[in-house]
Amino acid sequence: MLKRLCSALQDEKHQMNEDNTERDNLYARAERISAELGNMTLELKACIENVNSRSGSGQGDASDPLSKIVRILNNQLQALTNVDATTQDVTTRLEQLTGELSIVLFTWLQTAGSFSLSTCNSPLHDPLTRFS
Repeated sequence: MLKRLCSALQDEKHQMNEDNTERDNLYARAERISAELGNMTLELKACIENVNSRSGSGQGDASDPLSKIVRILNNQLQALTNVDATTQDVTTRLEQLTGELSIVLFTWLQTAGSFSLSTCNSPLHDPLTRFS
């Protein structure tokens, strides 16, 4: 009995050593990735400053072609962002209405007495085909 406990303890200790090694490796990898992201951030910042310096001030010169392109792209991005937000709102509302409609139809079918699970998939008992 004591041998089995000692053996189990040794196995557990070995597993803990492996887990610690894996944790240390993951931590080192996370530190390397963090450093790389920091470098990429600095490079991106330098690129943005370079583009801004070439286009003059933040808004740019109205006659500068790059400034015109930037304004057009910014306007298009803003319009697409608005379209995306509106689409999300419409989708959410449509899902709500679909859920409410299914509850109303289910309740109506139950009160009408024509609902049963065995005939639920039949086109003859589909409430939408009755009215078409």
